[in-house]
Amino acid sequence: MTVTDLTTTTALTKHLRAKTTPVSEIISVSRALLQDELPVYLPNKEKFLLELLIDRLNDAKLPYTDFKGNADVWKLYLDVCESLHKERKNDHQGVIRSTFQSFRFVECLFASLKDCKDFELLQVLSEAMKFIRGQGLLSLGTSQADLPVLILTEYLRLVNTFDPEKEIGHDLILEITKVYKTLTTSQSNASNDSKSSKKLQDQFISTAFPQILFTLTTVSPNYKPLESLVKSYISTDPNAITETLIKLSLPSASLVTFYKLITSIKSNTSAITEPSFLAIVKTYPDTIHELLKHTLSISRSLSLEFLTEIYRGETEKIKSGKINWALILTLVKLDVEIGVANTEEILKGLEQVKSDDDKVLRQEIADELIKAYIKIRSFPDLYSLILKLSLRFSSEASFLQLLTSHVKELTPLEIKLCVESNLEVSDSDVKFNYLNALIQGFFEITDEVTLSKARELFSGILRLEEDKNEGLSYAKFQILCLYEDLLEDKELLVLAERTTNLVIKKKSSNVSRYSFFLVFRIRELLDFDISKLVASFIKFITGTKDSSIISSIWKRWFVLIDQIFTSEQISQIVKSLLSLKDIQLVNTVLSNDLIFECSKIIGFFTEELSSVKSLSAFEIQVLREIPIECYPRRLKAPLIDKLTSSSSKDSEVIELIKHVLETPTFKSEIESDPKKLIRFVESYSSDSVQALEIFDIVVAHHLVNVKENSNLLFAEGLIGLLNKAISKKSSDVKTVHRMASAFVSKSTKQINVEELKKSLLSSIQELIINTKQTESGLTWVLDTLSQSELDSEYHQSLKPLLVDASTQFTQDQSSLINVKLFNYLTSNVQYETRADFSYYLALYITLRRDSACPDEELRTGLKSLLNHIQSSDEEHFYQGLQSVLFTMESENSDYAVLIELVVSFISSLSKNTKEVSIKYFVKMLNAVISHTNVLSSETLELLMKTLQSVLTTQSFLISQFSLELILVLVSNISTIGSKISESLFEASCMVVSLVLTLQRYRLSSRNHTVIALFTRYIKIISQSEQLRESKLAGMCMQRLLTNLCDTSSSSTHVDSANSQSELHTTQTKLKGQLRSTLPPLLLTYIHCQLQSPLPPQMTLLLLPGVYAILDILSQDELILINTSIDSGARAYFRVVLDGYKETGKWRG
Repeated sequence: MTVTDLTTTTALTKHLRAKTTPVSEIISVSRALLQDELPVYLPNKEKFLLELLIDRLNDAKLPYTDFKGNADVWKLYLDVCESLHKERKNDHQGVIRSTFQSFRFVECLFASLKDCKDFELLQVLSEAMKFIRGQGLLSLGTSQADLPVLILTEYLRLVNTFDPEKEIGHDLILEITKVYKTLTTSQSNASNDSKSSKKLQDQFISTAFPQILFTLTTVSPNYKPLESLVKSYISTDPNAITETLIKLSLPSASLVTFYKLITSIKSNTSAITEPSFLAIVKTYPDTIHELLKHTLSISRSLSLEFLTEIYRGETEKIKSGKINWALILTLVKLDVEIGVANTEEILKGLEQVKSDDDKVLRQEIADELIKAYIKIRSFPDLYSLILKLSLRFSSEASFLQLLTSHVKELTPLEIKLCVESNLEVSDSDVKFNYLNALIQGFFEITDEVTLSKARELFSGILRLEEDKNEGLSYAKFQILCLYEDLLEDKELLVLAERTTNLVIKKKSSNVSRYSFFLVFRIRELLDFDISKLVASFIKFITGTKDSSIISSIWKRWFVLIDQIFTSEQISQIVKSLLSLKDIQLVNTVLSNDLIFECSKIIGFFTEELSSVKSLSAFEIQVLREIPIECYPRRLKAPLIDKLTSSSSKDSEVIELIKHVLETPTFKSEIESDPKKLIRFVESYSSDSVQALEIFDIVVAHHLVNVKENSNLLFAEGLIGLLNKAISKKSSDVKTVHRMASAFVSKSTKQINVEELKKSLLSSIQELIINTKQTESGLTWVLDTLSQSELDSEYHQSLKPLLVDASTQFTQDQSSLINVKLFNYLTSNVQYETRADFSYYLALYITLRRDSACPDEELRTGLKSLLNHIQSSDEEHFYQGLQSVLFTMESENSDYAVLIELVVSFISSLSKNTKEVSIKYFVKMLNAVISHTNVLSSETLELLMKTLQSVLTTQSFLISQFSLELILVLVSNISTIGSKISESLFEASCMVVSLVLTLQRYRLSSRNHTVIALFTRYIKIISQSEQLRESKLAGMCMQRLLTNLCDTSSSSTHVDSANSQSELHTTQTKLKGQLRSTLPPLLLTYIHCQLQSPLPPQMTLLLLPGVYAILDILSQDELILINTSIDSGARAYFRVVLDGYKETGKWRG
């Protein structure tokens, strides 16, 4: 039977009730009936359909896929309920409830879930559960006690199957949790039988719990509703549940999750959780470390006996080399006693590690051991043990650095004991390695008491005469860097003499660098002759190839070398360094800018490098690192000649030539001979930008000094050569054309270039007519023409030629050509007969929409166009502006491009027509404000930068109304909230800062608007993940707050005729106005810090601004703030006030 046959109510109801009617037809006819698409009126149609669907869903004999497993059937049920709600607003719940009484929903739900193969069905079932639960209809019958657990289990199984990544699983799990709680609550209300409750709990643990654990293991973050549901079952006897779960052979990850759950229950002490821990580890040994890490992460403690047992079990593997050092690290972190009681065993075991990962762990374990001994104030015991063991790894730089980093945490007594135990040990490299690590730590100590008490200790080390070990020399050197006055001058001279004699007796290969360092340090403190030592030092430094030694010498002693050593000695040292050809080493030496003040050293650097017959990449790179001011004048011209005569066309060579030419010599071949300059540039390809840059530099130097006869002769000679060269016919653009164009564009009034210009333009015309242009050739032609002053006749003759030439390029190429043509036309717009300014604006928009067109190039042409129109025809100019603003009012406009036009118009507004300019500036602000929400961050940033320019260079555009519109625009941008970019935030802050600095006098009655804007800014920083971590954003906000509270004369407008007393009165009035509006701003800051605390770095950046607010507020306002906040906020406010009183308060 078709739908058209259902013309009577009887036929319709009979057809729908028939068991033979296909399900798909029941659904389609039911929907048609529901939407009044049938020529039949059926009163109470919703009730009829509900009863029909419930009857079919209740029928266990019908195939699963027909009804219970059919998502469309469940959707229809929900749609009927929704339709009933719309049609019968007053009694729809009564109809749903009356029909639901016969609905075995819980059984149907379980049956649907059990055989579900479709995620869509699961989602529809979730909607049905949510709807029925919301209607208060969810309950259990007496024979359905086990169904809640079974439903929960099946549901979670399906979620884990269909949605393993839990992309939408959170909502689904939240719903099933609510359904389960509703069902079990109705069950417990119906029966208070404790046996039933125990049975339900057992069933939950054995049936649902495995799926729950699997779900919680595979999601992040864990689902709190599901966690709370679980905790209600496991809080009583977790150990028994552990045994049950182990018997179920669950994945180890599920047991780890279970342990995390039981330890998260505060009432579960370590005595309760330790048996579960042992039971899990016994069956799943690999979980032990994960369980310990979790215990550590939640700051839970475990008994020392328990941890010791785990430690002993793991250290039995030391001999086999399979020990889990990550586990040992966690144990030491959990209880310092584990580390302290087993230190020697741990250190010896760490000596055997080989893998890189274990070496990283070794460092961490050593750090934890040091912290443990410092905590119990027994560090000297650990230090003595390390000295005694003298393990290989404990002499490595990484371990020694650990010792150094913790010295500042030791007491003077502990330091004394460590040094004394060190000196008691026989001399060895290891002994002095540890001693030097201790001494090096003193450079981080600021406590005067500790430094003072160590003086006697260290003076004793200086007086030790056993200088055969380089470690002792290094110790003495470090001590003299720490203290300059430990020894008398005579003692220092004796120490220097003894060290010098010891060095001279040794072979250079056996000498320690620290022996030299010691004498050099004494030389810094006293003026005496070290010439006897220098010869040995020269042998030492020229004989070593160790880059670390060479680097340490150059980093520390270059000033002393430059001042004391002879020129010959310095030359030897520099040659030795450069002979290694180690660019990284040389860059390290030159990384300290102070070395460039050492004229002798840098002089030898440049001389040695430039004297090389054929410069390699090494010499070129080093020469580029040396500032041109450090080059001896006599070396520059020969170096330029060497570089320009080189056959190498490498870009590094060109860059070095440019570097040397930063200051002219006028003596090199390319600077003194025009022919050689042209020949050099032509040796490169015709479009070589770098070679032409050399030409530009040389020409610029000569033109600046053109009043000198030699420079004038060079310029005139160059003009003649270029004129002669471009007069020759050419098939394409040559280097000489580019040089001629560059010269013409740079020429001054003292040089007559008219003949050269005519030759150039004539040559360009021939090139366009007679040749097929390359893209680079035609773009150069257009650039040259755009920069040249052309007459109307020449311009009109070129236009058709240029258009014809541009048609030969591909679409990608033509984008750039079109931009060049646009720039050419706008630079010669005065010769155009087309009077419609809008044509050019439309052309700009069309080109701008082409993504291949370079933005900056187009804006250059637009700026040229606007400047010309504005100066020649103001009426036309404002008509064009009006058309742009009108276009912005239409929908689907390209707002980004239109804003670019608006910005360009703003920069061209003239003070000569001030009133009209202000009028259109206001119109533009209104237009922009209405479209803020559709503009990109980049476009808004462009607007902000334009407003910055207006406030500083076009202040004539600022009126009271336009200033308020600027604040509205900035306020609209601040509503973007957490999506605001760092650069846009900075730009908008700068606008507000300029308003406060330059236009504050217009804001006397608008402080509330400004404060509202500031509160939004603070909220943005608090809510934006990007800005919270941004140092730039913090500095911007700090500057804004300090500017807001600055009422000095720089931010206050007072007539010059007014007296100083009136200025003071104005400032006092401003402070008073601020006092009444600043409290809400401070309250917002406190609220944001409590709701979402800012990172420490951001808080530090904002504090100066907060302190500036506190400087303004009086005691009355502070009391008002304190009484208007709760206890938590009051505590934080007190912290801010204490910090202000201690460090932030201005004290005059």
